[in-house]
Amino acid sequence: MREARCACLSKFGARRIIISLKLEGNRMTEIRAWLGGACPILLSCLLLLTLAGCGRETYRDVVQDFADRPIGEITAGITIGQTFVPNHNYLNGVAVLMATYARGNTCNIVFHLRREGEQQDLFTQGLKCADIQDNQWLRFNFPPIKDSLQQKFFFLFESPDASRDNSVTIWMAGTPNIYSEGQMLVNGKPIPGALRFMTYHEG
Repeated sequence: MREARCACLSKFGARRIIISLKLEGNRMTEIRAWLGGACPILLSCLLLLTLAGCGRETYRDVVQDFADRPIGEITAGITIGQTFVPNHNYLNGVAVLMATYARGNTCNIVFHLRREGEQQDLFTQGLKCADIQDNQWLRFNFPPIKDSLQQKFFFLFESPDASRDNSVTIWMAGTPNIYSEGQMLVNGKPIPGALRFMTYHEG
């Protein structure tokens, strides 16, 4: 455990703050503060602790960075997914290379993250297709999943109000086994290749 102390001065006199941090490696897992009275610069003390090495960093993990074509329009009734296996604990992000067919789209799209074989979402986020940029990475950040190392996960996209010529897509690689630890899925059925995607973990 690492403990840091700082004293704050205010018009009410000196006030002491004791902040106790519990760390797992470089990871802060618990913070407790005992205040000897009101302190107007608590934030400054916490900032000093962060600068002292308690901050968290995010790193790339799984990288499937090849694509040869888009997977096709993601319209109502179609789900596009990918299974994957993180190489680290604390999985906290997924990014995919999106495309808009160089047009403005008025539909909405929903991202789901699950453990493989489960129907309950670990994380869900919806966004407007109009906010997606053509041929650009779209990243979804979520609270770190502590036990993600070598566990199987699955993300999928759906766009319930999309239609032909009003939809987006994701870049994919059609090469079989290009990502051997996971599968690309259309409507839940495996197809050869993989989406172009990356995952992130907190370190």
